[in-house]
Order: sequence, then structure tokens, then C-alpha cells
Amino acid sequence: MKKVLIFLLLALTTITVSAGNYDYLVILDNNSNATSFASNGLTLSYSGTTLTVTTASGSSSTFDTKLLSKMYFSSTTTGIAAINAEVDGESVHVFDISGRPRGTFNSVAEAIGKLPKGVYVMKGDQKTIKMTVK
Repeated sequence: MKKVLIFLLLALTTITVSAGNYDYLVILDNNSNATSFASNGLTLSYSGTTLTVTTASGSSSTFDTKLLSKMYFSSTTTGIAAINAEVDGESVHVFDISGRPRGTFNSVAEAIGKLPKGVYVMKGDQKTIKMTVK
């Protein structure tokens, strides 16, 4: 009931939001797929459970709000800052999310270039990271 009231309130009012120093609006769906929009000149509107994002150039994208997990402003397009997970001379052991080994690579960059799309755990001598290859 609260969600319905919030959506009705937003549909009836216009709210101006400042993104501050953030250049992008990132919308994340329930499957962890991120969609980014430049925040300059961005217009958001709601109708029922549909969110419409219109960019400064006039292109529009629509989202079913039931399928979204979060929406936030970020200084990067994906909301993920650059990660330096490499140590000079360190090899990276890669595993898929089921724990099966996918190979050993000379660097994270090499692993990303050779792996198909998916989510992986990359383990070096000093660090272990979770990485999505898109």
C-alpha cells in the first residue's frame, strides 16, 4: 500500500533533484543488469509502475519498477569505480560461480578478454574479487 501511495504522490507532483557532482544515474534491475544515463538534462517520470527516463537528447527508456532493485547517482557509468586487483607478476586463478575452475591467466585484463560473459571469482596471491564480464 505504501508503494502505491508513493507512486501516486510522485505521479501528481514534480520534484527537482540535484545529482550534485555525479555524472550518471544508474538503474539496477533484479538480475543485476545496470543501465546508465548521463544525469545532465535527465527527466524521470512515473505512470503506474512504469518509470520513464528521458535523456537531454530526447531518447527514452522505460522500466517496470517491480523489476528494479535500486537506482542511484554515480561518478562512473556502471557505478563501479576502477578496481586495481593486480599485483605485478601475479597470476589470476578464475572460477565460475559454481566453483568450477575456468583457467589461470597472467592478469585480470587477460582473463576478462578471454572469458565469456558471466560472473566469476578471480583469486590472486593477495586478493580475491568477484568480477562480472559483460
